[in-house]
Amino acid sequence: MASLDIPPALQKFTQGQRKVQIQASTLGQAIDQADRLHPGIKQKLVSSSGEILRFISIFVDQEDVKYLKGLETPIQKESQILVLMAMAGG
Repeated sequence: MASLDIPPALQKFTQGQRKVQIQASTLGQAIDQADRLHPGIKQKLVSSSGEILRFISIFVDQEDVKYLKGLETPIQKESQILVLMAMAGG
């Protein structure tokens, strides 16, 4: 199964779990499955128009999906999906 690494700011949706196991063939399907398992997480990653939020970076097997196929990026059986959130502050 592929694994989705959850950043600390979103672990409240996963009851503190750092990783969620996912079976999907695309990144979009992986996010949908994570949202079914942990409701509310998708809205923190994807806009209502279906695009990855601008302050979110997602990597599949160490490749930034912005330079791949975005939510259509293929997920392999053993893929690692890493979600990073930009931090703001002063």
